[in-house]
Amino acid sequence: EVAGALPASQQSLLACWFYSHAGKAQSDARKWQDADAYFKTAESLAPADHPEILSSVLSSWAVSFGRRNDLEKAGALFEQSEEASLKLRSPDLAQAYPLQGLAGIWWLRGSPEKAEEYYQAALDIRVKLTPESLETASTLRSVAVMAEQRGDMTRAEKLIRQALAKIEILAPGNVTMAAMYLNLASISRQRGDLVLAEDSYRRSVVIHQNVGARGRGLMIGLTGLGNIAGLRGDLDGAQRYYEESLVISREVNQGASDAAIALSNLAIISQKRGNLDQAEKQFGEALQLAEKVDINNRGAAHALGGLGEIRFLRGDWENAGKMYERALAIQRKSAPHTLAVADMLMDLGEVALTTGDLAKAGENYREALALREELAPGSNAHAVALAAMGRVMLQKHDPEGAATFFAKALEAFDTQTARLGGSDDARAGYRASHGKFYTDYIGLLVSGRQNAAALQVLENFRARTMLDVLTFAQLNLRHGANHELLEKEQSLRSDITAKVERRIRILSGKHTPEQVTAVDKEISGLNSEYQEIEAQIRSRAPSYAALTQPRPLSSQEIQRQLLDRNTLLLEYSLGEERSYVFAVTPDSLEVFELPKRSEIEKQSRRVYELLTARNKSVKDETVAQRQQRWSRAERDFAPAAAELSRMILTPVAVRLKNKRLLLVADGALHYVPFAALPEPALFAAPSRSGSAGSVAPKPFAPGGSQTRNSLANAAPATPLALNHEIINLPSASVLALLRQQETNRKPAPSAVAVLADPVFSKEDSRIDAQPSSKVKVLEPQAGVPDQLNSSLSASLLTRSATDLGMSRNGQLDLSRLLFSRQEADAILAVTPQGASLEAVDFNASRATATSAQLSQYRIVHFATHGLLNSEHPELSGLVLSLVNKNGEPQDGFLSLQDIYSMNLPADLVVLSACETGLGKEISGEGLIGLTRGFMYAGATRVVASLWNVSDLATAKLMADFYRAMERDNQTPAAALRAAQVRMWKQKRWNAPYYWAAFQIQGEWK
Repeated sequence: EVAGALPASQQSLLACWFYSHAGKAQSDARKWQDADAYFKTAESLAPADHPEILSSVLSSWAVSFGRRNDLEKAGALFEQSEEASLKLRSPDLAQAYPLQGLAGIWWLRGSPEKAEEYYQAALDIRVKLTPESLETASTLRSVAVMAEQRGDMTRAEKLIRQALAKIEILAPGNVTMAAMYLNLASISRQRGDLVLAEDSYRRSVVIHQNVGARGRGLMIGLTGLGNIAGLRGDLDGAQRYYEESLVISREVNQGASDAAIALSNLAIISQKRGNLDQAEKQFGEALQLAEKVDINNRGAAHALGGLGEIRFLRGDWENAGKMYERALAIQRKSAPHTLAVADMLMDLGEVALTTGDLAKAGENYREALALREELAPGSNAHAVALAAMGRVMLQKHDPEGAATFFAKALEAFDTQTARLGGSDDARAGYRASHGKFYTDYIGLLVSGRQNAAALQVLENFRARTMLDVLTFAQLNLRHGANHELLEKEQSLRSDITAKVERRIRILSGKHTPEQVTAVDKEISGLNSEYQEIEAQIRSRAPSYAALTQPRPLSSQEIQRQLLDRNTLLLEYSLGEERSYVFAVTPDSLEVFELPKRSEIEKQSRRVYELLTARNKSVKDETVAQRQQRWSRAERDFAPAAAELSRMILTPVAVRLKNKRLLLVADGALHYVPFAALPEPALFAAPSRSGSAGSVAPKPFAPGGSQTRNSLANAAPATPLALNHEIINLPSASVLALLRQQETNRKPAPSAVAVLADPVFSKEDSRIDAQPSSKVKVLEPQAGVPDQLNSSLSASLLTRSATDLGMSRNGQLDLSRLLFSRQEADAILAVTPQGASLEAVDFNASRATATSAQLSQYRIVHFATHGLLNSEHPELSGLVLSLVNKNGEPQDGFLSLQDIYSMNLPADLVVLSACETGLGKEISGEGLIGLTRGFMYAGATRVVASLWNVSDLATAKLMADFYRAMERDNQTPAAALRAAQVRMWKQKRWNAPYYWAAFQIQGEWK
């Protein structure tokens, strides 16, 4: 009706516009024939004196063919559109559209250089005519993507930031901005800056969620966050992101290739968890999905690479190589100059190296290294490629070449670790997952008689994460932090606390395994969120940005600063082929070769199992059978401990000489109470020079039957504790930082704070009656074993509330610890009156533990149940009073996160609970547990246990320990040794089970 009143020329223009938009609508509906008919009519109606109209119609038609994957027709129409736009007499925005279209065609054809040329031409037009428009910002992004594709990350980042600056003014919070954050995240991730990458991915995801855009952009953001979580070792977090990405791909039908990539990512998680059958099935489904579209797409390459990895892990190297070759061919065609190509080359190199084809391995690794060095210098990928070349050089018997590559690999790896972000545990796990880099290099240096350099590499491996933890503890990372992040952090802390308390209550009553699994899953999800928030707070804090990464000490600094002539440092490094112990004094540094990791760890676990036989529950076992089993374990312990001593101590036997021993353990050696090992046999030790830098020959042939049998049949030896103070350290370098912390703080004004004998149940008699401050404790009847002495049933209680160690009939046993009250009384009896705090009964609470008052005490002692979860350290902690005076439930769980948040600058923290010295075993970082948490909170020394100890034995040991410190004025290390020796000399307590569990970590002075 309106058109009828217009002049004929305008009617023609309007009709052209109508038909062109009708063509777009039909194209959106995937009605291709109708779309072509409308576009053809629009083309015929386009006036000759308006070339920009014709150019627009042709570009829209070209886009329609592009959506059908008909690149030939799309390209031809874009060329016609460009030709029409060139007829304009002056520069016009219409000229930019076909240029961008042609750029896209060239990119899809695998010519990023040609694509970038067209995008740049379009950008020049837009910058000249509309420099501050959304279209200009979008074109800047396109040019940046092309620069990234050809490896020019510097130019790519510069262009993306220019585009972001424009979009933040013109249209903040829209999907175009979200896409730009994805580009920035991709660039940052390839460079190895995972902190910035994570922040950018997260910003993109939030924008997509805010505007309700559940499409490909959101999928890419979620996948990116999953990749980062996976790289940090957070498999649960990675799986959640990948699953959400897969749901979206199916929900919005974004394409089989995207769904295939999501499925392949989930398959990688299955593979990392050791479920190869499930991983293979998922990779196969992903490949089928991808091939529905095109065999030569990224989804197919991703799946083929995964299937190749499964075959490689199963030893089918021939078929693994074929899969990798197919994946590489696809990647070379679709994205030839990318990290994806480097990944496939690395996989092929691994196949060649495994099958002994060193020439082929070197060729593949070198090409991959060149790509990674150019595209992602200092990243994890770069470090892995360098280390791979080092392994090739080792097998070619070129130690100098290997050393060069390993040194560069560790430099790149340290760069990546510093930019990894995430939690402390994530960085520790990430470093541990690459431990072979370090052990290979250490072995190479030792074989080249470079002992000092080898020790420095080992310290770099051992100390980094713990040094970071202790350094961060001194910073106020929350000062100036985003208010919303702080609120979210507090909310998550509260949620985690509530869930953990609920878990304790579930375990304390009748429950099903499904209930525990469900609450564990909830806690795991909340903890992942919490760690993400913590990482954001940390990365955005000004003090974090200014932080210089702490440097581990050199071997010379260790000798000069940490040791005296009466102290010997023994630092262990366990390797797949051989292990080493570094023996260090102020004027000597020696290295001794030991058996390989598997042998040492097998014997270490055997010793631990025998020591802790009393804590094992055997179904339907009678009292007599249990006593026989205990007696058998005590009998078998002596030869087992002697064999372990032969393996790890005999090489340094002549160096011990009643010296104080500083131990930096590795792997399963963390579970070994060195104090209980027998003094090693001197006759088996080599005669050696003590000069720094000397190289040790093998002191004996591993597995020599004569030496082993003579040790096994020898008379019972005296334990190391008799002649040595023994102090454990996460690394030697950590000791220097602990000393610095202690020097920089004021001495605490008060002596000892003891938290003991909490109230765990509303059935506790203390709720209805005023408790006595003294608890009558029966002494054992002479000659009557604990398990037969009914009047001493309380002494059989241990202080562990681990799921495995304290479960009775499927319920968590949190029985009252009567002897912890006696323990508190004995401690306070030897400390100055008026200078100590006795927090017992209801006062042994979480509120007391987290109060500022506790920071005023030189020694803080916890005598209660310990809850340890090695798989999920965040669930570990100490259980304090769970009810108040009225019997009402209260939060009584002092979690690991609570401990990390405490301000506890104590000289000594004593954890008189059980297994508090253990935690999640991470090679190179010691055991992540409560010990590290209290060091983070400010403690210089921590005494903790390795297993569930008798409540009565613990009370007696602690009484002797404090008597030696307070009355005899001994250092904590000397006092612990004195207390252990005192118990060892008593027939009733002679077994190491009773006295060897407790260890001291930290400062020995």
